[in-house]
Amino acid sequence: MHRRRFLALSLFLIGALAAFAQQTVKVAFIEDNFLYREVSLGQSYLQHVIDVMERYSGLKIEIVPIAEQEAVSALKDGRIDVLPFSQHDSPEFLYSDIPSAIGHMIIASDKLDDDFQTIGLFDTRQPFGDSPLLNDATPLYFHSRSEMYKALRAHEIDAFVDSDLVTPPGYRSVEVLNPIYYYIAASPQNMALFKQINTSFSLAYQLDNGSYGSFINHISPRARYDWLSHTPEEEAYIAHKKSLTIAVLDNTPPFSYVENGKLKGMSIDTFASLSTRMGLAITYVTAQSYAEAWALLSDGTADALFAACGLSAESKKYYQLSSPYIQASIIMLSPQNPSEIASSEHVVVLPETYRYFEPMLRSFTGEAQFEYKKSMKDCLDALRSDNKAITFLSDFENMYYENHYQNGLFSQLPLGMPVSTSLVIKKQAGSQVLLSVLDKAIAGIERHEIERSFLTYIDEENERIFTRYIVRHPKRSVLIAAILVLFITSGSFYFVIRCIRAKKNKLIMQITDRANRDSMTGLYNRIAYKNIVDGMLEKRTGSERTTSALLMIDIDKFKTINDTLGHSVGDEVIITVANTLTKFFRYNDVVCRMGGDEFSVFLPRTFNTLLMTERLEALVKEFSVVFSPEKYAVPVTCSIGAAMAKGDSTFESLYLRADGALYSVKENGRNSFNFAD
Repeated sequence: MHRRRFLALSLFLIGALAAFAQQTVKVAFIEDNFLYREVSLGQSYLQHVIDVMERYSGLKIEIVPIAEQEAVSALKDGRIDVLPFSQHDSPEFLYSDIPSAIGHMIIASDKLDDDFQTIGLFDTRQPFGDSPLLNDATPLYFHSRSEMYKALRAHEIDAFVDSDLVTPPGYRSVEVLNPIYYYIAASPQNMALFKQINTSFSLAYQLDNGSYGSFINHISPRARYDWLSHTPEEEAYIAHKKSLTIAVLDNTPPFSYVENGKLKGMSIDTFASLSTRMGLAITYVTAQSYAEAWALLSDGTADALFAACGLSAESKKYYQLSSPYIQASIIMLSPQNPSEIASSEHVVVLPETYRYFEPMLRSFTGEAQFEYKKSMKDCLDALRSDNKAITFLSDFENMYYENHYQNGLFSQLPLGMPVSTSLVIKKQAGSQVLLSVLDKAIAGIERHEIERSFLTYIDEENERIFTRYIVRHPKRSVLIAAILVLFITSGSFYFVIRCIRAKKNKLIMQITDRANRDSMTGLYNRIAYKNIVDGMLEKRTGSERTTSALLMIDIDKFKTINDTLGHSVGDEVIITVANTLTKFFRYNDVVCRMGGDEFSVFLPRTFNTLLMTERLEALVKEFSVVFSPEKYAVPVTCSIGAAMAKGDSTFESLYLRADGALYSVKENGRNSFNFAD
């Protein structure tokens, strides 16, 4: 509590000083880099940086357009004060403690096959990772991204390697390579200004998860519920407000729609979760278009608007967006092969609710004619009847309609264009408090909650497939029924049911596996690991219960690595350790990242401490080979604590004993191992 008060007081003092000084900061804007351009909800990653600076430091922002190849020299000679997105790769500059954006290196292309003869590379300093596609193709290097994309459009290269955050829409991701982190960079000559900016980002990260929520899942192992505590001002607002009215569209399944007089959908499920987290009851008013919904928000009928759209420069004066709570991507659907589409010969059919996206979608369709239908169902009907029709829809919608509308018969092209769904509120008395309450509640929503809700509506749609078909085509249905009676046995029905269940189970397994994995390393997380180890120990009987062991592995002086070499190198060390442990142990041994720089391995069958001793000696030596002095300026070693199972061992008892042995190793010099009693 005292720490939060101290942070709040710091925020107030910084804001007061900034308001008094009103210092101007020159921020670089690079036109052909998509980190700086509008990519989702009418905003850009640059807008995130500017919002944090303005909200927490009161700095006056001046945008300075500059070519990408001149950015570093401009920062050195003072033409700009801040480079918002740098890869922490120059010792000449100061870098923020918190990343300004997080993504991955990817191989991307607009070809439909993966037979690449040439690969374009822009930033040769970035480690790309291993891929057969990189080994087999001839690399071509470019001085700017615009040159690289121009070469791709001219078919001079087949694909390119770059960050997924700066890749423009229209190129599919062929393979994901290394994670990549961007930081705010400033010149050492601007030390005072940099401290002010860095402090504003640190406070945003610690006090207001909502303003920085798009990155919180990747950079913080803390429990998200820490961010849900309300300030006294917010508690007073909630007590006075009591309920919130949200305007929603009634015709956009699976997000929000009315069926049999009942409002349902993924967004409605999410709002129920938000209601619990905020302590505010939620009521709804429905609309059939965004125009109607905006009218309800404008006249005060609704407090907030559910919208998968952004804000224009003019509307930002009167409205604000919450953090996104559902994130999807756009897919192009066509009866023809998308690579053969001649834009001028085709017509684009979209539901009325997609009017906002027309300017963005025109980058894929050129001069094609746009027609608007009442719903996405009507658009899909148009595709089945017109070979020249094209439509765009989100990946959630594509999966929802997949069975009923046989989307699998259409050509699908993922565009890499992100679309996020947020709440829009009007700027008025109390709006900032409401925005903070909403953002904190949204930050507590887990991704698997959204996916589990989506699976519910997929199941419902599958169950209605046959009923809807009979209603639409009664004569054809009678004929099909007669054929089924004559020629199809009950085993055929069983087969169909099994296919549906298998698809559902596959989706559930994929979602469950993602929830059980650490996002950075792909290893099991602590909760899943505990459940697996306890389950394996319970299944062992007799003498088998004493042949298992649990290891606790800690990277020595990891804070020194981060402080000396930077967080990007620290993350690389974490990933390398995870890969080393996976390769070193057997396929049936369970490897886990407990959190931070701490790992654990459960060996279900080890037999005796002599064999274990040999294995641990080899592992300590393996670290000295993987992290050789030629690769890292700071030595990277590990300490290991081991505990052999006893007859009544559980995960908790093994963990405590192994952790005690690990502590003993650290007390006695590190870079070694020890067995618990």
